[in-house]
Amino acid sequence: MPLSNDQIKSLIKKRPKKEVLEKAMNHEGRLKFHVETTLIKSELGKPWQDFRRWLGSDKPILLEKDKVDRINELIQMPIPTVELSESIFSRLNRVFNSQDSYEYYKFSEEEFSADWEEYRDTKFWRTQGFEAMQTAINSVWVVGLNDTGDDKLEPVNQLINIDAVIDIEVDHENNCKHVLFKDGNLIYVYDEVAISVYQDVEGVISAEPIYYYEHKLGYTPARMFWSEMLGSKDYINKESPITKELSDLDWLLLHKASKKYLDLANAYPILVSYDLDETYINDRLTDGQEKTTLEDSTSMLGPGEHLKVSPPQEGQVDLMSNPVKYIGPDVAALEWHVKEEDRLTQKIFKSVVGADQEQRNDAAKNEMQIESAYESQVSVLMRIKINLEVIHKFADSTICKLRYGKSFVKCHIDYGTKFFLKSEDDLHEDYKKAQESGASEIVLNGINDSIINTRYRDNDSELLRAKIIQDIDPMPNKSVDDIIKIYNAGGMDRESFIIKLNLLSFIKRFERENGSLSMFGENVEYKSRIDSINQKLKDYVNEQQA
Repeated sequence: MPLSNDQIKSLIKKRPKKEVLEKAMNHEGRLKFHVETTLIKSELGKPWQDFRRWLGSDKPILLEKDKVDRINELIQMPIPTVELSESIFSRLNRVFNSQDSYEYYKFSEEEFSADWEEYRDTKFWRTQGFEAMQTAINSVWVVGLNDTGDDKLEPVNQLINIDAVIDIEVDHENNCKHVLFKDGNLIYVYDEVAISVYQDVEGVISAEPIYYYEHKLGYTPARMFWSEMLGSKDYINKESPITKELSDLDWLLLHKASKKYLDLANAYPILVSYDLDETYINDRLTDGQEKTTLEDSTSMLGPGEHLKVSPPQEGQVDLMSNPVKYIGPDVAALEWHVKEEDRLTQKIFKSVVGADQEQRNDAAKNEMQIESAYESQVSVLMRIKINLEVIHKFADSTICKLRYGKSFVKCHIDYGTKFFLKSEDDLHEDYKKAQESGASEIVLNGINDSIINTRYRDNDSELLRAKIIQDIDPMPNKSVDDIIKIYNAGGMDRESFIIKLNLLSFIKRFERENGSLSMFGENVEYKSRIDSINQKLKDYVNEQQA
């Protein structure tokens, strides 16, 4: 049912979802604290205050006030944990680079298919969508409308931050029954019948909408961006990939600052001598700043520190043994903090991303462990890709229905499953083992495809060229020695044998005469391109035999 004017104004005034929306905002605040690169502490807001309160204000206190102040000083901007978060999300970005991803759109009229290919936004989800996954996991997707006045609407993707939402009703499938949000002095209302806009002038809402569009979709063109719920009954607060690691990220931040504290205080030897005047003197202090007792020296020690202690009285134990000596830093403690920081960092990284296959020690891991690391990363990316596929399909279907009406039939979005998780060296090793074990040509071709896709994943032209070469190679998985044996055994005709032996030189000649393989015949069917290139290679063979 559509919302009436009275219902809309009541929701704006009473804000029944205020508490759950604030929880969602606080959640995102903690995410931003460890993810966003911020250079000014005052801009960190509530998460920074909460972190400081955790250190020294809660009962029982974690650290004494002077220690808290020192820790706060040692935490410089940007927050040190941002670097780890960036590494994590850089790895998760691979969800957009699968070898077998595809998008399919069906229209009843071909002209609409061509229009959609030109109109659709192909970068939205890998840019704004991926950013929302990092810091705005509770965002709401809505369709934005640009009314150009012609026959076609221009609906677009739009993500609304949860802090702009006034009220929202979400079902168990994450579809919005209605959503109200504010943008400047305008309040937007989306429900299953219409999109309406009200004006808000200093808290006074316009009696009627200043814009009204009846979308005729049969559902509200709005949905929660992410699908994974944080709680079984909370349809608004979603679980980010790093949500479960937020407490450890807080602890890592404290540990990094504490390690700096330790480095400054204990990384240098301290000169200790007897104070014959029985007065403690810190050589770094200026005149008039003398301290009279060792107990007063609670400041952090540093390079060039000279402490003086009272000589033992008769009958007392001589703690010094020598009148002057150096006390070196506790190397074991320093090493422990380095190892602990590394352990905690790796724990967080592995918990979010899966075992890090690229940084493994080959000598320390067997094949089963390597494969397990690969599978754990795939599992993580599969969870992310499912969330993205759902909202991507909902968004594109809604935009197409609004723009093309009943001419839009359906769409299918698949981010694929063959992610670039193995390095090229790993894949070559897989290929070698497959050859040695007598694997079939199908298996070898599959690994070879992965090698090509990995090497040229950022260069579409070279990727196409490599695939064309693979398709015109008479025996792509055989070495020269192999084909000589095959030819001598009668398993290969002479023409194919000569092409295989001279393949690279033939390709160089072809490209000198016809341009790049990737550009040749680009406007014709792929099979026809391969047939034409093969015919040219056969012509070269005939020239040699003439």
